[in-house]
Amino acid sequence: MSAPESRRINIPATELLAPASAPTWQPDPVAAELLAFLKTRLAEDRRIVDGVHSPVIQPRHQIGIGGGTTVLVPLHRFIAHLDAVEAVIVKYEAALSQVLRALEMGWPHGNAQVAAVAYLDALRVHALEYDTHLNYKEQWRP
Repeated sequence: MSAPESRRINIPATELLAPASAPTWQPDPVAAELLAFLKTRLAEDRRIVDGVHSPVIQPRHQIGIGGGTTVLVPLHRFIAHLDAVEAVIVKYEAALSQVLRALEMGWPHGNAQVAAVAYLDALRVHALEYDTHLNYKEQWRP
């Protein structure tokens, strides 16, 4: 049974892909600086980890000092953390690339935009680990 003629909607595919208006979304202007900062800090942390040759001698990595107490975590957890932050960077860059390509082509981009914003928010939180660093900028604070 077919739908009544009055209920059918015939929209050309080109109209479905066309943007309703000019693109207004732009990437966060400080995102590039934040990513460069995080990538540099992560590379520094990786060099520290690479210098630890024997987990028997140095099974933990110092991640901070709080109230005069040194905070230590197992090396494998620290490496997993670095891997996780790097994965979020990769996911942010992929989502941003999708958004920019979609804008260029006039395609819908809402899901990728939401993902890019969420990944960037997560990176802002991760950057808090380095908020006492000389190059940390307060505008990155979530």
